[in-house]
Amino acid sequence: MVFCCVFNCTNRSENCTKSFFRIPTILLHHDEETKQLSTERKNKWFCAIKREDMNFDATHYRVCSDHFITGKPAKLFEKSHPDWIPNQFMGYEKKLTDISRHKRAIDRQLVRGVTDIIQKKEELQVVAAPSSVDFKDSILYSINHVHKHSYKHHNTVKFLIGIAPQGVVSFISKSWGGRVSDKYLTENCGFLSKLLPGDVVLADREFSIKDSIAFVQR
Repeated sequence: MVFCCVFNCTNRSENCTKSFFRIPTILLHHDEETKQLSTERKNKWFCAIKREDMNFDATHYRVCSDHFITGKPAKLFEKSHPDWIPNQFMGYEKKLTDISRHKRAIDRQLVRGVTDIIQKKEELQVVAAPSSVDFKDSILYSINHVHKHSYKHHNTVKFLIGIAPQGVVSFISKSWGGRVSDKYLTENCGFLSKLLPGDVVLADREFSIKDSIAFVQR
């Protein structure tokens, strides 16, 4: 039969449906960070239980689910979680811990992480991509041969559109016939003339415009 070791707690395995959790052990055969964290956690569990008659090296002690906000202890590396140690109904006067405070702390960490990502992404100036637009079937036959793709069976025109990371359209080229290649369109639409010293251009592996960019930046 399993007993809860918290002072004044009468829960035992034979007369209740509570869960019982072993007091964490010190993880000696792990990296130094894990060893130190598990040592700190075990010490804090004993401090929270506050029983001088308990043997620190014993392994049979259990704490029932009544003493955790969520009904179970948090994981070892969730140190900021209130259930990292027992905290409810500990047999002495103690203010209940509100798990919403932990959730707010997690939210603040997420906000900081997203802010860092946005700040780094702001270094990106523009994303440019050639785009095709379909014509209606009523297009005059006299210009079909200019606008018709060799691999598409309909009429299109092409534009090169530049979009900033915030979603703002920052560049739109004039229209070109659908047969024009993406490389030719990029080199001749005026977009490359917008490059500034220090700008870095990333392109698909098969989209070779290295020489064109080098010529523009001279």
